[in-house]
Amino acid sequence: MGIENRAMLVKLSVSQYSGRKLDRAISKNVEGIYRAKEGAGNWTKHIVPKNALEDITKAVSAIRIYHCNHALPWNKHGKDCEWIISSDTYFDYTRKMGGLIETFKEAVYKFAEIYQNIKDEAPRRMGDMYDPKDFLSIDEIMRKFDVRLSVYPLPLADDWRVTDNLDEEEVTRIKQTMTDQFNESVMGTVKELWKRVGKAVGHVAEILSNDKSKIYDSLIGNLIDLVEILPKLNLTDDQNLENARRDIETKLCSVNPDVLRDNKTLRHKTKKIAEEIMDNIAPFVGVTEVAEEE
Repeated sequence: MGIENRAMLVKLSVSQYSGRKLDRAISKNVEGIYRAKEGAGNWTKHIVPKNALEDITKAVSAIRIYHCNHALPWNKHGKDCEWIISSDTYFDYTRKMGGLIETFKEAVYKFAEIYQNIKDEAPRRMGDMYDPKDFLSIDEIMRKFDVRLSVYPLPLADDWRVTDNLDEEEVTRIKQTMTDQFNESVMGTVKELWKRVGKAVGHVAEILSNDKSKIYDSLIGNLIDLVEILPKLNLTDDQNLENARRDIETKLCSVNPDVLRDNKTLRHKTKKIAEEIMDNIAPFVGVTEVAEEE
């Protein structure tokens, strides 16, 4: 079965009100006070207190984290690029995302309920920086909050239907370009999975190499999450990737973080295992690229 029959594209678009605004007049005054040249800095006002948007920010973060962990980038054209998910995970993915989006909406509604109070208290809170023009109406504010999740089939060259005003040679060229882009995106998903594996295992080896490093439950917990999701994201049935997943699962995921904290012998042994796995996957993962991101 081809990947087009077992996967689909999703596009996540998120927008939110920042609650901040650049004040050029204050920026210019500050530059004067510090005898700085024009353009040396900017002064951004917090139109609403930071904590007023905290629940919304957390909700957006939860949406993005879950999405990025359970999907793979299909193309990288901007922040709202298309991602790919397996049909096996579709219902779990959409159910979880639906719940997270609902939490986002609830946080937005709660903010809307206190917005008028924020406006009323703004003159006292902001002092001489206060400008009533900075404050949007509640309708304008609400339009700035939005989360949209769209689902599409994979684009295949054989689905190309436009033929009017196009000769056969041009249609063939277009289809070949689509095929090349499709194959490039498929290979990109494989590279992304290897990158995630290398980053997770490399992090374990790095942390355990320093006896003074703090060991959190997430050190092993992240590996457990990874080996659970990998089979669902391994859309090309890459056997090397599956072998690496099994190695991580059997040799690292069973390690108890509590014991790691107190047992130096186990720390050293686990570090060696992580390093061995990194050596084994080196031909498949961009190790230097992963190291640069840490």
